[in-house]
Amino acid sequence: IISVLFFFMLTSNTFPAEKETYLIREKDILDILVPLNLDLNIISKVPFSEYQFEIFANEIYTKKTIQVDPYGYIFLPLIGALYVEGKTPDDVGNIIKNKLKTYIPNIRVEVILAKSAPYYIYIFGEVERPGKYEIDKEINAFEAIAMSGGFTDDANKKKVKIIRKISNGYKIYTINLYEAIKKDNLEQNIILQNNDVIIVQESFF
Repeated sequence: IISVLFFFMLTSNTFPAEKETYLIREKDILDILVPLNLDLNIISKVPFSEYQFEIFANEIYTKKTIQVDPYGYIFLPLIGALYVEGKTPDDVGNIIKNKLKTYIPNIRVEVILAKSAPYYIYIFGEVERPGKYEIDKEINAFEAIAMSGGFTDDANKKKVKIIRKISNGYKIYTINLYEAIKKDNLEQNIILQNNDVIIVQESFF
């Protein structure tokens, strides 16, 4: 048991919380935590290396930090390749737990998003600096336009198109950013997703 748990020991000191609905993507970095269920008073008397264990929510954990590969997989001992793209961290934790409980009965596993992979958005048409943009946090359509230098004088702000890839093809949204800017209509100012394409057309009036 100890040899299995030892594999999950690694160095990191943060445990950022992820959204419950977050779906794992390629190049995300995950923390895989296995509670040791040891009494803190006992642990405090044992000279463990600070790089092997972490204290989190009053429990002792071993931890392995791992990056999702470009094909959506992570690789773990006793499990091998595990496809995680499109699953929530909780989903992955349950899968790992079920696969390891043969070796460690009543094992608990928690998976936490340590760092999300960059998002990419594409902005074309009537903006000052069209092109591909890398972002590291959630942004809305107007913030994306601002990143690209803002609208040109010829931009049609009332019919901005967003092309989004979905499971069975593509979906096109047409939003009115004039409403979002002038009338504070946030329903028109949607949150962007990875690989969204924004197209700002020319206004003819």
